[in-house]
Amino acid sequence: KIGNESIIEPYIKKIEHEKNYKYKGFEERITVIIIDMLIALGREYELEGKKVNRAFNVIDSARRFMLENYSDKITVEILAKRANFSASRFCVLYNKFFNSTPIDDLLNIRIEKAQAMLKFSDYTVSEIADLCGFSSIHYFSRKFKERIGKSPSNYRNGSVL
Repeated sequence: KIGNESIIEPYIKKIEHEKNYKYKGFEERITVIIIDMLIALGREYELEGKKVNRAFNVIDSARRFMLENYSDKITVEILAKRANFSASRFCVLYNKFFNSTPIDDLLNIRIEKAQAMLKFSDYTVSEIADLCGFSSIHYFSRKFKERIGKSPSNYRNGSVL
């Protein structure tokens, strides 16, 4: 992390040494030490930024894959493997970057697609569940009602319940 003691500590020790012994020109040497420390911190910051960007790009790529292939059987393990992370690390990074879990995002996109199909297609509710990647009509109906507040059939018919 930026400001890690392992980066700053040697510089602090040099500054303390210069301050304690007060050799001729010690103030200028302290200034140079501080500049060196700031340069080292800047380099570390750059490296951390590159690591974060690289991780974000990999996680984002897995997320785009998930959103484009929402109808396929997709698991956290599949996404993590695509990103070359363990499943738990993938979930931590995903949540950090997108403030959501991959499963919630997958469920959201599937429900959004199902809503559109219910409004604008003649597919049966069962066919829509299958086309949107749900393994069973019961799971689809339960999750749809949890998210939308209506069953898929009532949503299609415009019913209040």
